[in-house]
Amino acid sequence: MNEAWDRIDGSWVRGVIWDMGGILHPTPFEVLPEVERALGLPPGTVPRGPFDPHGDPDYPGRLQARVRERGYELDLRRAISWEGKDRPEVVDAMRRLSGRFRQALLTNDATAWLGPGWWKDWDLRDCFVAIVDAADEGIRKPDPEIYLRTARALGLPPRRLPLRRRPHGQRGGSPPGGDAGVQVPGHGPPWERPAAPRGPGRKRRGEEGPTVADVMEVRTVTLEAARRAVTACVERATELGVAVAIAIVDQGGNLKAFARMDGGPLLSSQIAQDKAWTAAAFGLPTHQWWDLVKDNPPLLHGIVKTDRLIVFGGGVPLRSQGEVVGGIGVSGASAEQDREIAEAGAAVIS
Repeated sequence: MNEAWDRIDGSWVRGVIWDMGGILHPTPFEVLPEVERALGLPPGTVPRGPFDPHGDPDYPGRLQARVRERGYELDLRRAISWEGKDRPEVVDAMRRLSGRFRQALLTNDATAWLGPGWWKDWDLRDCFVAIVDAADEGIRKPDPEIYLRTARALGLPPRRLPLRRRPHGQRGGSPPGGDAGVQVPGHGPPWERPAAPRGPGRKRRGEEGPTVADVMEVRTVTLEAARRAVTACVERATELGVAVAIAIVDQGGNLKAFARMDGGPLLSSQIAQDKAWTAAAFGLPTHQWWDLVKDNPPLLHGIVKTDRLIVFGGGVPLRSQGEVVGGIGVSGASAEQDREIAEAGAAVIS
């Protein structure tokens, strides 16, 4: 099955990069009035930013120093709670679009605010093929390279990726998820609309900014990791008292490791492989498919013609550092048990 394509302002799009701050939830600067009220500070005590238009990795420290100069103490990261700050309309859009496009989330420093591995238990994690924290990459927005790295993590050329973010020059109060926040290929800065290169490292006459090479590196699960995942699945299935088939595929959907436990149904062998393929191909757990298609008759009746697609539980994408590197499929028990066993196998891969 081909991935979804859509047309936005005349450009064909296959994926979306979401900017976290200011779109999914407010920026730290937008919630400073709330912080001042909660701490009983006079309005305007905490200076507004950002302080550096080119990206400032230490803006919390700079802000706290300025507050200290005014005779107050403030730990910005402790003072701001992000619980309940997600914008419902944006969350809904992320969930809906995840069924049509490959999505990535880009943030400058969510790890510094939320802690290492914050995305592992995030309830929106399965909406994204890749999550990129610029702080981990050593490059911050608005450096063009961080956007290109995010595009590579999705496996798509930047010209097929609108960036959902605030309009240029707007510091806060952007319309959540509004059209003004979409930078469409062919519009905006040159680095957001690179043309297809005519050869490695070559640019078109008059073109500015980086180009995308014809060849890209792809990360995939190793045989050793696949074997560990199979072992973890067997252990969990044994605890549940069921016999299942377990399949691990690489990033390209090719079978990497397989095992059918003694007593496992013969039919489960192929179903497990198809679940793993589905999870790797779409970066989406198979149990989420039914909710995506059940209320869409054209998709529901068309999707059944897609070879190997499975729309019930037991297939889970394998991710490393937010990037899909393969898939795991389990079959032979109930859909809920298959899913639980597959998740146990996926948990050993990092």
